[in-house]
Amino acid sequence: MLRKYTETELRATIQKQIDSLRARRKPVHPAWVTQTICKDHHAGLAYQSDDDRQTVEPEDVAFWRFCGYTHTRKLVTACINDLEPADTSGDEHEPFLPGFNLLRSQYVWRRDGVDVEVPTEQATVEELLAKAAQFERNSVTLAEHARELRRYAGMRAQEIAS
Repeated sequence: MLRKYTETELRATIQKQIDSLRARRKPVHPAWVTQTICKDHHAGLAYQSDDDRQTVEPEDVAFWRFCGYTHTRKLVTACINDLEPADTSGDEHEPFLPGFNLLRSQYVWRRDGVDVEVPTEQATVEELLAKAAQFERNSVTLAEHARELRRYAGMRAQEIAS
């Protein structure tokens, strides 16, 4: 009987790996999470040759390994990026450190061209300052975006009233 494995199940597996790394205060690197998950499912690609001398696996096995890894990696990256919460200023939450109301226990940073969630205490000073600058740039952009939405809403309201 054919067993279905869905994206929901894969996302749950990814989240379990991420939660495990977070609990141990380890960086959440997409390649590491992907490798762990793919390794756990390697038996599905088991290749048995009738000829012990044959060492090259069939192209189909390589194809499914590539596709499985690639899709898993994309979902892991999406899940890591989803961990970067939106504005939490209005949320009730336990402060990460005394005296800091908004500081999070981890942030997503780009390291070597890859988005990696890193515990805050493991971030470099440069990364912390870059994240602060990013938030400042975002606040300016978001405020301008809000003004444009209000202006456009006013134009639409006038159109509807006409």
